[in-house]
Amino acid sequence: MIINIVAILNIFLIGHMVFTFAERKNKSFPLPLNIIYSFMLGVGITTLSYFLFLITFGRYNILYLYCETSFSIVGGFLIFRKIRKNHVSLFKPNYQVIIFSFLAFVVSIFLVIFCLYHPHGEGDSITIWNLRARFLFLGGANWRNAFTDLLKYSHTNYPPFLPLAISRFWYITGNDSLFFPMGIALFSTIASPFVLFFSLDFFSNKFKALTASLVLLGTSAFLTQGASQFADIPLSLILLLIFVLAKFYNFNNTRMIYIMGFLSALLAFTKNEGVLIFLIFSIVFLIKKTRKERIAYFFGALPVLLALLYFKLFLAPPDDIFAEQTTSMLLQKLTNFQRHKIIILFFGKNIFFFGDWKINPFIILIPFLFLQFKKTVSLNSFRIRGFLILLLILVFEYLVYQISPYDILWHLKFSFNRLLLQLWPSFLFLSFLG
Repeated sequence: MIINIVAILNIFLIGHMVFTFAERKNKSFPLPLNIIYSFMLGVGITTLSYFLFLITFGRYNILYLYCETSFSIVGGFLIFRKIRKNHVSLFKPNYQVIIFSFLAFVVSIFLVIFCLYHPHGEGDSITIWNLRARFLFLGGANWRNAFTDLLKYSHTNYPPFLPLAISRFWYITGNDSLFFPMGIALFSTIASPFVLFFSLDFFSNKFKALTASLVLLGTSAFLTQGASQFADIPLSLILLLIFVLAKFYNFNNTRMIYIMGFLSALLAFTKNEGVLIFLIFSIVFLIKKTRKERIAYFFGALPVLLALLYFKLFLAPPDDIFAEQTTSMLLQKLTNFQRHKIIILFFGKNIFFFGDWKINPFIILIPFLFLQFKKTVSLNSFRIRGFLILLLILVFEYLVYQISPYDILWHLKFSFNRLLLQLWPSFLFLSFLG
């Protein structure tokens, strides 16, 4: 039990130390956002350090835990000694906070019950993420076999952020407890509504914050996919956190760009489509930024990008989208208008029904967005650039479907809804902002 607490506490203290020092001397985030950012940063930092340890020493040993805990103790000491007592801005209880907290609590209970009925997850979480984590944990010095081409059916070229994060817990505790993958899934799922509520309360108003968070809590597909331990929901949380930080950076804080670079690169280390999202976000966000800001963003992202580069060059088999396709085959598919027709019709039919809602929120959101956009006239506004990022992601994913080596309808049915769920929390944040 104690070792479990140490494994989790290390994550929070290390992440909180980094986030607090980036945030200090500026107007700070509310406490719930501070906690979520601390955990996400901590997971990213400890997962990367664990990956570096495996690469350097060939396998896990107790030295890693000693080093991580020592750094965590130093972080905790610096937090309590050097950070002002009023650093974290608390929020005042009000009826909106009470309503949201109650509904989030009720949803959390149902998510826990769902996880208990599906402890190993479902679909990809079993055949890809948790399978890879068990190879890493049980493989010992042969942990690299987790990415062998013999397991091509389970997409061994997918970035290893989630399997590494899970296997780190298992190595530290000495057993492959289902608690940790379920815990990561539950945290990723329930953290997104919290980020939505408190960020919109911070930037906008409580009514918009409550409405947006309730829409997300009412998106049943988002909740079930998250509780099923799919990597799409952690990816959606990271993307949402980056958008909130980008707004905060424009709003007040210039130090956060290092954290933005780090978190945005985690997108690329989580899923293959995260590479595309990272590139699009980085290009659009860095437009009209200074050279100093671009360098800071790059250095924040660099540790994660180096880890991804090592993985792709020395561990992962070739990407299944391009591995067995020639240039002529790709060009032929790009000019195949029948494929274009299938994809366009599928996009148009499913984009309004991906959430498995009983009542479609787009009925309310479309007129609301129309009224909001009448107020948005500057092409340089944060919201316009944010929606441009989401649109470009869909455009480039459209092209990926166009060149897919798989049966096109199968590929769309298998992944399109999950792609939209990756963008959904960020879409709600941008929609209700301002």
